[in-house]
Amino acid sequence: MNKNHLYILQKGTNIWNSWIEENPQLEIDLRGIYGLNLDLQGINLEKADLRGSYLVGAFLEGANLVGANLSGVDLKGANLNNANLTDAHLVGSNLREVNLKGALLTRAFLNGVYLNAANLDESDLRQADLRGAILEGASMTNANLREADLRRCQFEGANLEGSLLIDAILQDQGQDHLIIWENFYNNSNTVESKPEENLVAQNLSHLKTLAQNAC
Repeated sequence: MNKNHLYILQKGTNIWNSWIEENPQLEIDLRGIYGLNLDLQGINLEKADLRGSYLVGAFLEGANLVGANLSGVDLKGANLNNANLTDAHLVGSNLREVNLKGALLTRAFLNGVYLNAANLDESDLRQADLRGAILEGASMTNANLREADLRRCQFEGANLEGSLLIDAILQDQGQDHLIIWENFYNNSNTVESKPEENLVAQNLSHLKTLAQNAC
């Protein structure tokens, strides 16, 4: 973490954004910052390194997080409504109960992310990598999942009504899924075993039905 970057961030969004505008070539290092219910609405954190940070309950509505590295970040309950996370890295992050309504997540890396009970209504997840993501109880109505990689996702209780699933990757090819599963789950402290095969089959069948209806 760069302490000077943190110092300016603590001055508020307006000062931070002005500073970023004056210093566009800076490589922002905010790794491991700790903040509960931070108000960062509309902040520009494009390509910022926030790995391992604690941002539970943060207000990030309309934030620019394009290309940001949010891997391993705890964002439980955060508000990312209409935020731009295009090309962002969120591998292994905690996004439980997060509000991502209308968020741009095009080509985002969401491997193994916890999105339990998250609001992804009207979000743009085109070409996003969601392999192994936990989406139990998530709301994804009218979400755009075109060409998204949904292999090994858990959708139990999720609402995908009206979602666009054209060309989405729904099924593993060969044995690749075994490697993917081991990478994201077998080494986890919280998820000790993979889902039951019948649950995977139900997920796949449900998604295929939605995809067929969307065509």
